[in-house]
Amino acid sequence: MNKIHNRFKFAAFARKTHGTVAVLFAILSVAVLGAAGIAVDFVKASAARSSLQGALDSAVLAAAAARVETDQEAETIIAKYMAANWAAKHPELDAQVSQVVEDEEVTGAASVTMPTLISGVLGINTVEVSVTSTATMADNIIEVAMVIDNSSSMSSSLSLLKEAVEGVVDTLVPNGTNPDIRFAVIPYAAYVNVGLDNKDQSWLDLSAEDEASWDGCVGSRNYPLELDDSDSTPIPAVVDALCNPTPLLPLTSDVDAVKSWIDGLEARVSDTYTGAGLIWGWRALSEAEPLTEAEPYGSAQKVLIFLSDAASTVGPSYPRHNNEDDIADNVWMAQCTNVKNQGIALYTIAFDTSSHRRQLLADCATSSAHAYTADDATDLKDAFEAIADQIRTPYLSH
Repeated sequence: MNKIHNRFKFAAFARKTHGTVAVLFAILSVAVLGAAGIAVDFVKASAARSSLQGALDSAVLAAAAARVETDQEAETIIAKYMAANWAAKHPELDAQVSQVVEDEEVTGAASVTMPTLISGVLGINTVEVSVTSTATMADNIIEVAMVIDNSSSMSSSLSLLKEAVEGVVDTLVPNGTNPDIRFAVIPYAAYVNVGLDNKDQSWLDLSAEDEASWDGCVGSRNYPLELDDSDSTPIPAVVDALCNPTPLLPLTSDVDAVKSWIDGLEARVSDTYTGAGLIWGWRALSEAEPLTEAEPYGSAQKVLIFLSDAASTVGPSYPRHNNEDDIADNVWMAQCTNVKNQGIALYTIAFDTSSHRRQLLADCATSSAHAYTADDATDLKDAFEAIADQIRTPYLSH
């Protein structure tokens, strides 16, 4: 009797266990299917976002190129481009688009609600994809500061570098003269050479006893004074140091003078301090001392082209950069942020450097569309040409 009773108990337990396993299996199946569905729908949404971003970028650039003045004018142009570049390709997804025109910028926003394919098993039936884009209208007055690492590591590429820099001038001033387009060239190595003509300037800290031996080089002011262009503390002159052989060229519209200066560019100094070049490029675009040739902010399209490998061999110590090279990156990366916050379009060219420093320079640039890489002299020339082509047209700023 006990054997029969036990057999019935076991059968009942088996039936209960089987039912429990079936329930657990059903629950796990839904979870696994839901997870797979989320992955599939995420890939689909990412592809749609990329396509929507491209369509909106084209639309706001077209509106900026037309120099629209009102939201309504922008809406007409943006709607036309979105119809051609989005609606025609994705008729099943209705894009909701808005736009605003303000401060010489056209900003657009677009969103679509996409049905999910599989995620519905988890109660997720739709996913919203949203993008934004801002295009800045080109100004009539253009100021371009080209900051160039001309340490000795550039010597093998110097001839093509000169050709590339001159190419920017020829692209922007094809007729050889335009008073509304100005160029500054800032070569840097460990120091920047500001030129002997500036020896009596009030912004220069040069003692009388050092004046005779000073060859034009300047160092850094105490941290954090080198992070922006607003402080009037004198800039220290540096003597008895290997000075950059080529002085900087402030903003000028004299194309012949710019080309002559570029032809004379030399590369003879081994050490490099990245922050020295970037701060002087910024100063060239500022109306405040030490360089005062620039228009006020907001009255000209200001562009800074930064060619560098971003590898400093010395650091930001006052005034001679003779230690702390391990924190040199902190200085120039902070400068990048402040330059962009001032409304200057910042292009970077990462030349013959590591993947890590390429990424730092890409982060420095205004956007990914403003970041270039060059592994050799030919790439360098191509990068300068591409940047020159962009400068005179409306550009994506966000």
